[in-house]
Amino acid sequence: MASSGSCGSTDRPAREIIATSGDAAGSRGLLLHPHGVSDDGRFVAWRPRILTPDSEPGHEEYVYAYDVHDRLARTTRRIATYDPPSRYEPVDGPLLSADGRVVAFVTERALVADDGNGAIDVYVYETATGTIQLGSRTDAGDVSAEGSYFPAVSADGRYLAFVTAPISGTITGARRIHVRDRLIGGVRSIDAGIDLYFNGNYGSQNLGIDRVGRFVTWENEYARGGRQIFRWDRNLDAAVEVLPETIGDLTPREARHPRMSGDGRRIFFVTDALDADAGSTWVATFADGATAPFARINFQPAGSATPAGYVADTGLVFGSRGNGLTYGWSSANASGRDRDDARSPDQRHDTLVHMRVPTWEIAVPNGIYDVQVTSGDPSFIDSVVDILVEGAPIVVGRPTAARRWFSGHRRITVGDGRISLRAGPTAANVKLCFVDIHRVSGVATAFAAKVNFQPASTTVPIGYVPDSGAVFGPRVNGFTYGWNRSNPTTRDRGIEMDERYDTLIHTQRAENPDAVWEIAVPNAPYEVRVVMGDPAFADSTHDVLVEGARAFTSPWVGVGGWLDDTVDIEVRDGRVTLRNGPDARNAKLSFIDLVAVPTGPG
Repeated sequence: MASSGSCGSTDRPAREIIATSGDAAGSRGLLLHPHGVSDDGRFVAWRPRILTPDSEPGHEEYVYAYDVHDRLARTTRRIATYDPPSRYEPVDGPLLSADGRVVAFVTERALVADDGNGAIDVYVYETATGTIQLGSRTDAGDVSAEGSYFPAVSADGRYLAFVTAPISGTITGARRIHVRDRLIGGVRSIDAGIDLYFNGNYGSQNLGIDRVGRFVTWENEYARGGRQIFRWDRNLDAAVEVLPETIGDLTPREARHPRMSGDGRRIFFVTDALDADAGSTWVATFADGATAPFARINFQPAGSATPAGYVADTGLVFGSRGNGLTYGWSSANASGRDRDDARSPDQRHDTLVHMRVPTWEIAVPNGIYDVQVTSGDPSFIDSVVDILVEGAPIVVGRPTAARRWFSGHRRITVGDGRISLRAGPTAANVKLCFVDIHRVSGVATAFAAKVNFQPASTTVPIGYVPDSGAVFGPRVNGFTYGWNRSNPTTRDRGIEMDERYDTLIHTQRAENPDAVWEIAVPNAPYEVRVVMGDPAFADSTHDVLVEGARAFTSPWVGVGGWLDDTVDIEVRDGRVTLRNGPDARNAKLSFIDLVAVPTGPG
């Protein structure tokens, strides 16, 4: 029989006292509400207010601390407290990752060692080891600016986001957003290209991060007034504004207090209007699409253990592997290594293959994919990392003793049935560790085109459509493109194996001395890659404008060299236009790749 006042159940929740105001470090004072709880309920973090030992009755003084309680071990660890003169009062936190592995918090000056910088910094406490690490450091190891604030942690504790203050605590500087990869090292700085404002507790603030560390959201206060919310996408390495200039008949004045869902697709925020006193709560939903793993490839020697969830690549030539996937190298590449190095976070980072063969490919259905490529070596730092996916940079960097791996993400559109990786122009002794490929569904395929400039009789490179100098008009391949007038001077040099680099078209011949090329596209932002050069002659100065934007900063190139640049543009007239720049002399165009860039909430 239910007791009086029950809601249909005689069960009552089991309750336990996990801490009192006299626990942990023998403090006297008050325990405030919990600041974080792990998903399994094992770890709880809070910020107690502590009565100082020298307080006098009627003149009580309090300071703050950070505590973490392990309900399984029934222990409480004090990870920071006010302790002059070497340690200072906690500032913000503690923030607990969903899996309970790490606690992020902010405190003034160093906890592990007094480095004398006097800054406010973000620290990370490891619940498994009981160690404390300084999180807000650059790759060089120096403390960033004058302070670091507003930490956010991914569910597994791998990604730590935080804000750094400028060197000067005035409008002369700007706060910046950073994301640290705690697994393989490295800090990525996010720049939304806006005028941030710093004054006291304002500027970039209120960070949030999704469960896997792909998306970061934050609130900005502008120097010109007003606030705005942004969301950064790791796969696109781009930030977009959450709030447009108008929503229906509402003209927002500012957006603030963002809270992001675990999958990163929804951001809840508060706004008000210029013509109204009342505020409103909004949710912005992004059309990122659902992602599902398509292939996870680990590069390793034959016979090495393959990481769980991955299939092995041991350097075989492209072909069916018998595991349902078709992938491999343009020629045999048996250069795998298994380092068995204690510095490797896991087997994926411990195994690798040297990129001694130009191209690795995997067959995929045409569509949109999120690709992550990881390069590095636990035992040697003798590489210059430069890897391209579908011709666009995805991983670039120089390993150091503090950062032995580099990982890059990119969203690509595949139209030729293959994803291709190849070493970039600056690459030296590059080593490939593993590749993660996720297929994206639920979003429209972005408009994309790849055009090779060549004689009509030349074999067309896989994935490309040809241009042999015809006037602008519809083509049988479904695209509409061409020249302002007939421009027939094409060449096939017969030198390079890759036809894209072996063929070209002149853009300043007598029959069309100032040739203009266009392609019809939907209005949208685009990423346009332009390649110019000649494998046989060094008699040109290359200078090209894409929608008026100059592609090359170094217009001259020698024999067998090419200029290769990617330009971000926005199309408003239904066409992408390429024309010669003012410094062009005997210019030659090899090929172009273009793809529409997804933008904003859906």
